[in-house]
Amino acid sequence: MTGEDVTLEHEVKSTDEDEALVIPSVIVPPTEEAQLLQAKKLSVKEINHHVITDGYRAFSKDLATERSFRPAALRDVLAFPLDVRKLDTAEAFQKAFETINRHGNIAVAVIGMTVQINGGSVTLVLDDGNAYRHSALAEALQRCFESEISQIKSADNQLTLKAIGSAADFMAKIISVNAPIEVEDVQAASEILPRLVTGAMSHGSLISKTHEAIATAVNMVGGKSNCGEGGEHLSRYNTLKGSKIKQIASGRFGVWTGYLADPMLKELEIKIAQGAKPGEGGQLPDKKVTVEIAALRGGTPRVELVSPPPHHDTYSIEDLAQLIHDAKAARVKVIVKLVSTEGIGTIAVGVAKAGADIINIAGNTGGTGAAQVTSLKHTGRIAELGIAEVHQALCENGFRDKVILRCSNAHQTGSDIVKSAMMGADSFEMGTAALMMLKCVMAKNCNVKCPAGLTTNPEVFDGDPHSLAQYLVNMAHEVREILASMGMKSLQEIRGRTDLLHLIKHKNIVGHLDMSSLLYRAKNRHVDNPVYLQDDYQLDEEMFDWLQQAWDGQEPFAPQNLGEYQ
Repeated sequence: MTGEDVTLEHEVKSTDEDEALVIPSVIVPPTEEAQLLQAKKLSVKEINHHVITDGYRAFSKDLATERSFRPAALRDVLAFPLDVRKLDTAEAFQKAFETINRHGNIAVAVIGMTVQINGGSVTLVLDDGNAYRHSALAEALQRCFESEISQIKSADNQLTLKAIGSAADFMAKIISVNAPIEVEDVQAASEILPRLVTGAMSHGSLISKTHEAIATAVNMVGGKSNCGEGGEHLSRYNTLKGSKIKQIASGRFGVWTGYLADPMLKELEIKIAQGAKPGEGGQLPDKKVTVEIAALRGGTPRVELVSPPPHHDTYSIEDLAQLIHDAKAARVKVIVKLVSTEGIGTIAVGVAKAGADIINIAGNTGGTGAAQVTSLKHTGRIAELGIAEVHQALCENGFRDKVILRCSNAHQTGSDIVKSAMMGADSFEMGTAALMMLKCVMAKNCNVKCPAGLTTNPEVFDGDPHSLAQYLVNMAHEVREILASMGMKSLQEIRGRTDLLHLIKHKNIVGHLDMSSLLYRAKNRHVDNPVYLQDDYQLDEEMFDWLQQAWDGQEPFAPQNLGEYQ
């Protein structure tokens, strides 16, 4: 995709028998000013009737193929339910079963087959089965388990056998999954996109053009962008170029009254730690502190800006609760960003008790290209471990429905999003992938001389927000296809369904991995009509009404509950 002519393709299919309505492709002029002027928020109809582009199909397929050869993350060795509906030979069944790791799974989800165990007798029934398919299944099981399978009886409607040892263990782990459903019955793409969020990348680490392009693209499709520490220019407030998420970091740069009064603001993020360099704070080199950046952050041009590792007013969970309460005065949701580390589940429960609305778990995959080598070698744990631990801890303590769980896990395709949802995530953050849609080449020298002009050298920046917008819509539609293939109607329905994931057998796995704790399906303790005391702003609202009526010249009234607080 070149920077000269970028096409955002939308094909809208009419619901009646008339000819399909085709929305003309949007041809974006090469100039950055024209790109931003032509950018507009896409309608629900445009988003929901979008057709996944061939380029994204090829990208997703190639990425999956590469990951199958060289898995680089835990999610790459976790697979969706095994589909045996179209298998009809012993070789095909054997090949499918041999992809499953027999030792590290707590369950093995299968589409198209049910298993019933009665003592040592096992009955297997294939959907649309016949004598030939059941006979092929029996032969495959004998090849896989040899003498552990015996007394096989194959019939048109079922297969019965005796299983011992590892064969019996394998049969006991098999669970049947719903048959696939039509994509039209799945949650709409316009409802999935608000769950997609771009990572916190500040105006300072990124040039203004890049920062605005990300916000513009995400706002076009209904997602949320994070301005990072330091804020953004006033001219972007309440426009398509504004960020819906603003950050309160340890340096408090850019935080002022107007920062919190932006009508575009939906969420405030309190960054406790960052996945790329947990516990190290941040630093903006003096060369990047221009007059514009210094004005936004309240600093001095050409003087480096340092964010300390801790918040110097937050040394306990009580201090954090006070900061969360103060941030909620802006009447927005408050995020607390944590890093996937040991014991993160207990910490997350404390954060939920402190009043956070959203908990963001950052993994070790993303991060700034300006991080030091020592930082990159000692990042946090992988996000899968953190998100699963937090989800289980919140469920066990009855706080799961209180908070939104966000996962920062280098999401690149719809498959990544669905797997994070199955681990327990509600919302999904991506940073590097968003930059790559704006022509990032991963040079990893962000603070020196960016060849794509995203962080330095603004004169060579040639990114287009329409490319990122199209990528996000493609990803949302791919999520719908994956959900449909598992018989699920929404991301909410599949949240926490770790029992639908299983560890595969891969030559690069060293030793035996035990996924029983990670893939444990926690039971949520649901509370009907919960009351959260930290959200009580009744007195404030009554005072505002009182003052507004007085301002409008009406007869002021005494707030009903004022006497209780005097």
